[in-house]
Amino acid sequence: MFSAWRRAALCRGLRTNLTLRQLHLPYCKIDERGAAALADMLSADKRNPNDGSPAGLTFLNLQGNRLGDQGLQNLSRGLALNKALVKLNLADNMIGTNPDDLAAVKEFADALMVTGPVLEDVSLNYNHLAVPAVTDILTECLKPKDRSDPEGIKRGQNPRIKKFEVDTDLPGEVYDLLNFTISGKGGKKGKKAGKKKK
Repeated sequence: MFSAWRRAALCRGLRTNLTLRQLHLPYCKIDERGAAALADMLSADKRNPNDGSPAGLTFLNLQGNRLGDQGLQNLSRGLALNKALVKLNLADNMIGTNPDDLAAVKEFADALMVTGPVLEDVSLNYNHLAVPAVTDILTECLKPKDRSDPEGIKRGQNPRIKKFEVDTDLPGEVYDLLNFTISGKGGKKGKKAGKKKK
């Protein structure tokens, strides 16, 4: 178990980190308090002393923890300010299951829309997202404004997100809207294999 004082100590140390690029903390029982500490670490404005470019983590793996919606909301506050993180794995964190409490998902969607951060690869796999309440918020945040563009070439509201993963248990058309990868050349969207239509 990753105790509270260890989480706090790690995050305090990483606030000034300029060299560590990946942090993998899967299945460490991190909850909403741990997410708040991680958000504080992510919100620190770290710069490369040589050229002033953003420095810090580029990949944060939190798969299999216990963030829940409150943890997602806490983490989103750091994501909105972070200028270095490119990839975020939030798979299997009990996120987005409550259709009556959407504040956390809305704050997460807002963080994905902020100009400045470079986050482009997000996994919400193995989270049983509430349909349609939660999935509609994410769809609105991620999809092109031009609905006649099924391949996502003319990215509208969020051209930054290039890969987004959700659980295959979602209804087929919802899964198809939210699960995508956009290649580097031409911006064409590719579907992941293995989803069965329901």
